[in-house]
Amino acid sequence: MPTSRKTNRKHTSVKRSSHLPSLSRRRDRIPTYLTQVELKRLLAVVKDKRDRAIIKTAYRHGLRASEIGLLQRADADLKQGRLNIRRLKGSLAGVYPMSADTVKGSN
Repeated sequence: MPTSRKTNRKHTSVKRSSHLPSLSRRRDRIPTYLTQVELKRLLAVVKDKRDRAIIKTAYRHGLRASEIGLLQRADADLKQGRLNIRRLKGSLAGVYPMSADTVKGSN
């Protein structure tokens, strides 16, 4: 068996399953979404037009909180109805269409 230079211990061929996530951890990773009723209730309490537009945009495009933080005013082309989104964690960045009510609410 080969030995490690630093510790002089022999390597064993014991298979470890510690790299596999536990079943309960896998369940935690399943995404959950707001229902239409929950989304309407959320938007009903948001009074500021800017905040409402941000929430709608985040919900419709599935943005992470950090991606919302990267959005700048210049990213929204209201005349063309397009939104430039810089994605994180390997998602596709690009230019996405904005819905008419989001464009209207952003003016």
